[in-house]
Amino acid sequence: MVKLFKKLYELYRKHQDKVGFALLTIYAAFVFMFDADESNIILVYAAYALVCVAFLFFSKRVSIYRESIFLMVYLLFGAVSMLWAENSGAAFTKVRTILLLLVLLILVTTYIVKLGKPIYVMAAISIGSLALAVYMVAQYGFSGIFEAFEETEERVGDLINNVNAIANSLVVGLLAMIGMAFLYRKIWLVIPIAFTSICLFAAGSRTATISLIAGLVILILFWLRSMKSSMGRLAGTISVIVAAVAIFFLIRDLPAFQTLTMRMENIFSFFTGEAKVIKESSTEVRMDYIRLGWEQFLKTPIFGNGIGCAGYAMEETYNRVTYLHNNYIEILASGGIIGFILFYAPYAIALVSLLKRVFKDRDRTPVVVITLVLLITRLIGHLGIVLYYSKIEYLFIALLICVVNTPTKKEEPVELPENKYGANKYGA
Repeated sequence: MVKLFKKLYELYRKHQDKVGFALLTIYAAFVFMFDADESNIILVYAAYALVCVAFLFFSKRVSIYRESIFLMVYLLFGAVSMLWAENSGAAFTKVRTILLLLVLLILVTTYIVKLGKPIYVMAAISIGSLALAVYMVAQYGFSGIFEAFEETEERVGDLINNVNAIANSLVVGLLAMIGMAFLYRKIWLVIPIAFTSICLFAAGSRTATISLIAGLVILILFWLRSMKSSMGRLAGTISVIVAAVAIFFLIRDLPAFQTLTMRMENIFSFFTGEAKVIKESSTEVRMDYIRLGWEQFLKTPIFGNGIGCAGYAMEETYNRVTYLHNNYIEILASGGIIGFILFYAPYAIALVSLLKRVFKDRDRTPVVVITLVLLITRLIGHLGIVLYYSKIEYLFIALLICVVNTPTKKEEPVELPENKYGANKYGA
């Protein structure tokens, strides 16, 4: 038995990169598919945690990065908030969930940073979103997906999770795939990109679609900026503009995009000061949620009304408790200024670090650029969905930690061969 264990360990040591990536990918796939289904994912949690612990046992070291420390303090603050929470049971449930996610976050980041390959996390996120798209087809069938894509009122995803949560999860992986297709020149990714896009639009989430458009714009700007030739940048810009106009005219009349068009018109009218073009109950209700959440924050600006309890701000008005459809307002209402700073500190650290590396240090490493695009897009997405207890969000935070804490590997200078006089042919 001992010899067998040693042989297995030697085999793992020889292929630890591939084994680690395979296990992370399996974990990501289950997280994307069962983000809201604790009964189906709990065994995956346990198995993956045991595997990570085994890996770390041999490395004899667990690294806790500063981003994780902020989240640990946020968790502690959430636990203490049960003392004044409007519902201590709701607060306890959220604390328990975040505790489990945080333990896995620390284990995953320790292992991936040790390997020095954050691209593994990005690839796992991409495959996870593709697994979610396949799972949607398994639940609804191809006919159900295409019917939802063609009908304005049809949306798919409610059998799996909250529809907006599913769509925002797909956006993360979809942008990662598009980024790798652009910057790593992986043309074959067009197929999974197209498949995942159809599932995303079938979900009918306007928030996710707007996030996707914003992410694509930012990614294209980075892609054009990475071109060395000025003529290449000009040709690329013209091509992108022509393609964007063509796509707009192709999809604008599809029923799946009519509600999005209406919302965009309303947003444009709001900023131009014109009257609202079309009454839209969904947007009005969301804005009312945000207003009630802001009023709750003003009542308890320092400590909030308890983690997981932001939804109680709308109980009196709507006679029900639910999330506030905006992660920023949700955190402010439930955790006050303290909770907001603690939760968003990892995002702020990553944003400052990545902006510095891309713009000041001229770091053109694709994984760094794509992660920056994903981060900006995700922060935009927080305006329309609550994600502070999402398993997928903590997987994304793991990507941020790995990229920020893995230095870019610079090319070593080429050593020229010496001649018989001790100098190279260039006289150096």
